[in-house]
Amino acid sequence: MKMFSLTIETVLITICSITCLNSSTIVEVQSIYKPTIKDLEEIQNHFLWNYIKEERVKTSYQKFVSKPYDFYVEETIRTQIESRINRSYWRGIQFIINRTYRYTLLLAIFAYESLNYGVEQSYLLEGIEKAARKLYKAVEHLRFDRMEDLRAEIIDLTTLGGNFKNALNTVTSTMNRYILYFITTFDLEKIKMFKHFSLYLKSKPIILPLQVRARLLSGFPTHRGYHKYDFHVPPVGVIEAVAKLMNIIQLINSEYLVE
Repeated sequence: MKMFSLTIETVLITICSITCLNSSTIVEVQSIYKPTIKDLEEIQNHFLWNYIKEERVKTSYQKFVSKPYDFYVEETIRTQIESRINRSYWRGIQFIINRTYRYTLLLAIFAYESLNYGVEQSYLLEGIEKAARKLYKAVEHLRFDRMEDLRAEIIDLTTLGGNFKNALNTVTSTMNRYILYFITTFDLEKIKMFKHFSLYLKSKPIILPLQVRARLLSGFPTHRGYHKYDFHVPPVGVIEAVAKLMNIIQLINSEYLVE
């Protein structure tokens, strides 16, 4: 496949969706569904709780002070204020979705980088499919409020089949879709950044400049609070690409305790 690179360093300041992944301000979320204390307790029992509970959140009245999400949830359960339950619940849903989306982005990028080297090993496709199924299960039944629903792209990774050319095309499409999602949440801005926007959702791979790649991937995941990975550094050669892909698959398998 012909490599097609895009120069998008100049749009770094427009990467607005990334900021919500690290420290977030809780805002009023309007939704038809009204969450309850039971919904918050279900988030506390979610298999990703040990990873999302340390996310930092800010409130509209404490803009310069953040607190761990688990502390905020406990406060909410004690006060039982309806508006706060609403904010706390949707923030937890966003943390789960964001973590899952970021893992999907990692999985797709390194799947592309491995397959693009011409690696044709069935165990790789099977590993990608299994990891993708776990990611999909994590968000399959979640309620989506003001977040883009990209679950269909995860499903695509679960059915790669045995044709490596078709698998590469599928992985490329998913990778592009998630890159564009994380660069900005507004399609209009995407169109301004990329002249032929629709082409990048099909088969032309987006090759990220190092600065942009670093912004998208640095610091994730911090696994079990102490181990940081360097997935933002492009692999040098096929061996490193496959090794990092296998690391990502192992991380997903260890965190996403679903089948």
